[in-house]
Amino acid sequence: MNKSKKIFVLAFIIFMLLMLWFAYDVSQRTTAPWQKHKVEQHP
Repeated sequence: MNKSKKIFVLAFIIFMLLMLWFAYDVSQRTTAPWQKHKVEQHP
């Protein structure tokens, strides 16, 4: 592999790790719609 391809692969791996970490972080902070209790609406 030439130098530019190694840099691209490294940047891609770092980017994917950041995206996976971000997705995991968001998923831990939020609740899935099917797990939420139905909230009674007042008129």
